[in-house]
Amino acid sequence: MKKLTSFEEFFKDIRQDSFYIYGMSECAQTIYMYCLLHGKKNNIKCFLVSDLNSVLKKDKVLHKKKICEASILKGLENPIVILGAYKESTQKEIKHYIQEINFNAKIYCFREQYTREMLKKYTIQATEYIKKSHDISDSAYEYSFWNVTDKGSKQFYKYVLKLYAGSLPDTRIFGDGIRLDALHQQQIGNYLFIEDGKQDAPTAKFSIYMAKSHVDKALAEDCVSLHTIPLQVGAALTEQRICGLQDNVGDNLSLRNRDYCELSALYWAWKNDRESDYIGLCHYRRRFVLTEKQFSFIEEHDLDAVYTVPKIIDQGVEYEFIERCNHVKAEVWGFLNEAIYKIYPDYAEAWEQLKKADFLITLNMTIMKREVLHGYCKWLFRILEEVDRHYTEQGIQPNNRYLGYLGECLTTVYVIKNRDWLRTGYTEVQFLKPAE
Repeated sequence: MKKLTSFEEFFKDIRQDSFYIYGMSECAQTIYMYCLLHGKKNNIKCFLVSDLNSVLKKDKVLHKKKICEASILKGLENPIVILGAYKESTQKEIKHYIQEINFNAKIYCFREQYTREMLKKYTIQATEYIKKSHDISDSAYEYSFWNVTDKGSKQFYKYVLKLYAGSLPDTRIFGDGIRLDALHQQQIGNYLFIEDGKQDAPTAKFSIYMAKSHVDKALAEDCVSLHTIPLQVGAALTEQRICGLQDNVGDNLSLRNRDYCELSALYWAWKNDRESDYIGLCHYRRRFVLTEKQFSFIEEHDLDAVYTVPKIIDQGVEYEFIERCNHVKAEVWGFLNEAIYKIYPDYAEAWEQLKKADFLITLNMTIMKREVLHGYCKWLFRILEEVDRHYTEQGIQPNNRYLGYLGECLTTVYVIKNRDWLRTGYTEVQFLKPAE
């Protein structure tokens, strides 16, 4: 097993030979990105895993390269394999496994320092690529995102660099210099950012329920914001109490919190808050960045719903949820498709438009007029119940939080469908950092 002093040494060593990448982890995908940036993508035969049954990727493909079991190395003459693992103990374990299949395999180890060097180079290259046609500024609140705008535009959109997406940032949008404002208007609707209102404070009653769980990780600071009410979700699953209000009273989905995630808080608010004029949802580590004057703006402009600043997505929404993040399985996506066409066929066109959209309204965070929230929740939870039926009838437990993730993509479907009457606004969200 050869330790490389540089990846240039590896390319020099193998020259034009083909090779395999073992693994699908961050390390393995960093190796892919390194090959992409150095013109060696076509030298990669495929990604290797020990057991293909454990792979969730749709069609067993990663970055358009096949994912195969390492057993295909058997009988090959001196195959070249790069190990996608940083830990020396893991490298030794994989090396032993590969040599049991093919003792003559030539094995290389990728060092963690190469990842840091490659990511720095990729970030610089991606930044230069985007800045040719768009402006970039650091987000003041969401530390993993950039604010991206048209040249000279006042509107901005969130973009997180997809380091392992298998390409430079969205080549269609950034490469062609498409105007984001016009594209958002065409695909989603009007873009209105929440600014200061005329009044110092609103007269309407706002209640934003903050989903908290007894398993939450410690944060560097408490999630405190205006008009926010902590609500313990999944309270029926534990005897531990972390705040004064729990989601296991009244009409609730507390027992299903592992599947619905923060949406069990939204359901509780829908069914049990009968007093607030505006009802919202945020998370224990994600809060709205709104002042009292901005709450006045919402009231003064008679907005029906407020959402987080839209996110620019690469390679489509299906890739975003299934391939890049592994949030849901491909079969769940199929169940969602079936549910929309079966229960709400009038939303089918908006659903198909989402599949081709370049924007996504994320996080399940919203502030809605109570009557609008009621209509939205009736629609949303009916769809999710239908998707869930495929599993509950079979007694199968899918991925945790899968219904919560589906709720995220359905937000945008709802906005697309109702854009002609739904008065929407967008605002910033702050991601709170974990404790040291």
